[in-house]
Amino acid sequence: MVPKEGGGPLIGRIGVEPGARVSAEVVAASVPIGKLDSLPTMLRAAQGTASAAATASGTLDALEAEVMATITPLRIGSVVLPSSELGVRLEPIRRGSPSGKLTPCGQPVALPFDRAEYDRDPIDGIFRVNGTMFGGQVALEDLRVTRQRKKTASGTIHLRNLDLEPLFALRPDPSGAAPPRGRVSGSVDLQAFAPTNPLAARGTLTLTGLRLERSGYTVELLPGTAPIAFGNRSVSVATAALRVGLPHGQALTLDVAGRVTDLGASPALNAGLRLRRTPLATFAGLVPRLERANGTLSGNLDVSGPLDSPRYSGGFAVERGELALRGLDLPISDIALALRVDGRDVTLVKGSARLGDGTVALRGGARLRGFSVDDARVRVTVQRLSLPAGPGVRAVADAELLAAYRPESNGGRRALPRVTGNVLLRSFEYRRPVTITADLQSLVQRGKRTEFEVYDPSEDAVELDLAIRSERPLKIANELIEAELLLADEGLLLSGTNARYGLRGVVRLRPGGRIVLRRSEFEVTEGTVRFDDPTRIAPEVDVTAVTEYRRYSDVSGTSSPSAAAQSASSAHAATGGRWTIRLHAHGHPDDLRVDLTSDPALPQDDIFLLLTVGLTRAELDQAQSASVGESVALEALGTLTGADRAVKDVVPLIDEFRFGSTYSSRTGRTEPTITIGKRLTERVRGNVTTGLAESREIRSNIEWQLSPRVSVEGSYDNVNDISSSSLGNLGTDVRWRLEFE
Repeated sequence: MVPKEGGGPLIGRIGVEPGARVSAEVVAASVPIGKLDSLPTMLRAAQGTASAAATASGTLDALEAEVMATITPLRIGSVVLPSSELGVRLEPIRRGSPSGKLTPCGQPVALPFDRAEYDRDPIDGIFRVNGTMFGGQVALEDLRVTRQRKKTASGTIHLRNLDLEPLFALRPDPSGAAPPRGRVSGSVDLQAFAPTNPLAARGTLTLTGLRLERSGYTVELLPGTAPIAFGNRSVSVATAALRVGLPHGQALTLDVAGRVTDLGASPALNAGLRLRRTPLATFAGLVPRLERANGTLSGNLDVSGPLDSPRYSGGFAVERGELALRGLDLPISDIALALRVDGRDVTLVKGSARLGDGTVALRGGARLRGFSVDDARVRVTVQRLSLPAGPGVRAVADAELLAAYRPESNGGRRALPRVTGNVLLRSFEYRRPVTITADLQSLVQRGKRTEFEVYDPSEDAVELDLAIRSERPLKIANELIEAELLLADEGLLLSGTNARYGLRGVVRLRPGGRIVLRRSEFEVTEGTVRFDDPTRIAPEVDVTAVTEYRRYSDVSGTSSPSAAAQSASSAHAATGGRWTIRLHAHGHPDDLRVDLTSDPALPQDDIFLLLTVGLTRAELDQAQSASVGESVALEALGTLTGADRAVKDVVPLIDEFRFGSTYSSRTGRTEPTITIGKRLTERVRGNVTTGLAESREIRSNIEWQLSPRVSVEGSYDNVNDISSSSLGNLGTDVRWRLEFE
């Protein structure tokens, strides 16, 4: 016979003799596996063939048979299962004929059809199966299958380093992820198994080895695991030890024991899990920016009740914890955490840590729904915490925060934890050096920089809604600016997510601060910084500052001035070389506009040159340009090489050291200078400027701030072009600020 569906022929001999005696020999070659209707639906898509040789004897009522079968490797989609070899022997169960009657030819007469006997479904024989499957990875030892309508099976199945990846791949992950990999060894002692009711199977599973891998994580069964018993729709294990490997090579050990009952209906769980004491360094690779971890984590968790709504009990604790994070100058030390699980509630019994002189305290809890978090709320109290702001920036803050999480999503978006609360800055000092090297063109005419914002919503991990306030002014003190900033009563509002956040609010500059532009100090009269963008930190600056520029003798007094220079000088000769210069900086930092005006009025480029080299443009044309070039070159060289900062590092007593240039009334040209400054107290500061040319001009001043509105300044210089005295010039200024609203 040749099957219609393809494959090799079936060749054999079948004979029936008097007394219903059967004798048969059949050989089948290369029969397609997918065409056998008796196989499970999953295997009907398999590509492979089976070949078998069978013999039969006995009678129709007590049939005996023996089959030897070979199955080629099976391909199911992308999965390939190795070849198998099986031997099946049918042993009949003989039953006598109670009628005692014989046919004329001497054969026994069968009983009439008995419906009750048929419904009882007695066993007519036993199929005994032995052999290996999947290249010897599965061995069947005397697997007995009853010959009846509702078959049952019993026997032993050995697992010999069975590769689980092809079996997992038979049911692909809907997300398209690669299937888990792993191998298992052990044996199944099957006492009773009914294909029509597999959950009612009885037996034991003894595992001698198990290893699973996926996405860098591994689960490995440790020696000493008790056999897993199953029966009556339940599965139980007395004890099992699992080693869980993490992606970076660390591992933790879990002890598991428990029982699952009522499988197939309303499963219920009664299990316990114990985490052996584990070093916190084990989890270092799972936490971003974590460089070092000390301390231990341990705990236990008991689960009971219906599988869809279990109840929990137990707890976890962190002892003697210490974490070092990249970007933090100090480690987080004295970490102590204790979680208690009771029913469906998780309570943070204890939570504390130290960061430098600051402390962090946690309290709160969560509500569990099944195996997921339904609602979580944790309050965070921070006291005198030094914020990690980098070199040159010091900040100490208190905070009262609430971190909450609800799994419900809005508009299809995934739910994120939300952090709200208040941050109170106890102190803030910004002393990081700021260097500005700009010519007139780039200072007063800046084009807005083109920005491309890249925002990936998948990087959002937490939502922020924080109010930032300060109990005292924020201080900025460096070579460029020295000022105090005042926050409004409502503070600054920080909102958004960790991936995209913005700031709203107003910061006001306290009058009396100073801005240093070259060698001139501008006094801040008013200023605000406004934040209005909830998606980014985009300050709008509006600062006004003034300075009084004085020149000891007018350039027109120099020898042999040109006519143009005399004309330019005569325009301001009446003021005695004194100008009041007003600086107005406004706009976005990337499009900052700086306007310079003066009284008496000068063009903006003249004001900038006056502040830079001490000359207007007309006077610069008259002066010796070579000397000006040398002075400006020295100033630029000091800025670019960082020589000014290097001197302050070597001599810590100096607060200010810079190269500059100034106009000398003695020589009639601009000369290089060095300025050294020191803040003597919080309200007293002084500086000395000396020339590097042969004139050796010295200028010094000391300022004492008596109050926010009154200050006294004394000055001295050795520039004396009136008499031959070597004493020099002494002067005193009293400054009194009047504010009008």
